[in-house]
Amino acid sequence: MNYLLYCIFSSTDHQVPEMALGVGGQPVFLIAENGLSAAASQIPQPDLNPGITEIKAYGKVVEAYNSKRTVIPMRYGCWFKEKSDIIRLLEERHREYEILIEKLIDSVEMGVRIIIPGADCESSGTETLQSLPPAAWRAYLEARKSHYAERERFAGENSALIERCRAAFSGLFTQSKWEISPFRDSFSAINNQLLSLYFLVPKRSLESFRQAFRLMRNQDSAWFLLSGPWPPYNFVIPDPKGSHDILKN
Repeated sequence: MNYLLYCIFSSTDHQVPEMALGVGGQPVFLIAENGLSAAASQIPQPDLNPGITEIKAYGKVVEAYNSKRTVIPMRYGCWFKEKSDIIRLLEERHREYEILIEKLIDSVEMGVRIIIPGADCESSGTETLQSLPPAAWRAYLEARKSHYAERERFAGENSALIERCRAAFSGLFTQSKWEISPFRDSFSAINNQLLSLYFLVPKRSLESFRQAFRLMRNQDSAWFLLSGPWPPYNFVIPDPKGSHDILKN
């Protein structure tokens, strides 16, 4: 039997959420060590390709704990062979986790997504250099050079939009991050860009954040979407390639 880890929080908070079952209907229990508690459940076999049911069950547990306290949420797939492995994790990284909890205290994650039309930043083919005849390599490399130049141009344009969004939420968040990814409209062949911004928002500022979003959306022609509040997933792990830190507000 293995153990699936959901989240970590301070052991000084003894308020327990009204949720006893996790992934696979297994009961969720706490493992305490060094002033920290970890919420976990047993799992027969680690599943590297979980379905929607498992993901939803996992997310509900994390959200239930997050609604009652400040948590460090884990992403699905953080599993251990023995309880002692989780205890060792809390022992070895307790100072790091304590500092992180202080940074996240009484805060949630809000997401703002902006669809930027007509940003064709994806390669139009799937060929590799190895599959191209020698005579076509030069043309291929020239096309890629143009492609990356276009990406840089869009990145420059998006930076102004990012700063405009940050200004709209001034004083309402403590940290923020952003990333850009391709987005294709199902009704169009045009490759758009999806600009995703993540904000760490104190719970007391949530309503003001929503009001600021509505005002920004009404004043701008871009397509804005708001999501959250969520556990602060994007503020507890190292940035993946292509994600960017934004300094504290």
